[in-house]
Amino acid sequence: MLVITMTIIGLIGASIASLMGAKHKELPFQVNSYNALNLANAGVEWATRYIIYDYGPYPDSTTGTTVTLPGVGGINQFTVKYQDTLGGGIPADTLRSTGNYQGSIREVRINQFRRQFVSLIQKITVRSLPYTYYSHGYVYIPFYSNGSQNVTIISAKITQSGTGQLRLLNIYNWTGSWENLYSSYLTIPSNTPTTILLTFPSTHDPDDRSWWAIGFVESGTQLVRGYTIEFSGTVGGVPFTSTIKFYPTIS
Repeated sequence: MLVITMTIIGLIGASIASLMGAKHKELPFQVNSYNALNLANAGVEWATRYIIYDYGPYPDSTTGTTVTLPGVGGINQFTVKYQDTLGGGIPADTLRSTGNYQGSIREVRINQFRRQFVSLIQKITVRSLPYTYYSHGYVYIPFYSNGSQNVTIISAKITQSGTGQLRLLNIYNWTGSWENLYSSYLTIPSNTPTTILLTFPSTHDPDDRSWWAIGFVESGTQLVRGYTIEFSGTVGGVPFTSTIKFYPTIS
């Protein structure tokens, strides 16, 4: 009986030791997976900040925007992709953030990203680069109407960074055809916000993708890079302002 009891206790001890060893080997993979998930969540926060506060454009929907973080060995990074149309079984308006920590990969998807995150602060946002461009005296700005209510734009405050004066001629909006929202000669000095009251309000449906064309004339050979436009209006009768920043491609 003593021998049998000692044998059973020995087997139990060996099993526990084996189990603890297996758990110890699995722990690094679990830690890496958890850290990869945290990186993916950090990518969501980064994308929200990037869109709302910094530049305005969405992370490129084809190749994605990758941010590599400092770390000791391995890969510590997240890749953010925004998909504004249906594709690959993924709904439109989906943000995908993939975290990679030491080779462990986790992905976070946010559906209705603009409505849930962006529309809380920004009612309109610029589409992905390189859609915003400058051609033949006009800056073409494609933007989304965020949220679930109509957006009505009443005025636009334009600030251009650089040297020299900028001369504004026209503001058009595309809603099936080009509508002339402003037509007057106006000088916009450097780094000085200038507010333009539109001839009549411009209304945009929820999730509407619309084009604005702003006619500029300069004394130089090309458009000064770096612009901030603050659109003001109402959403469901409530006043709002949304700011977009862009650096047009010269053509």
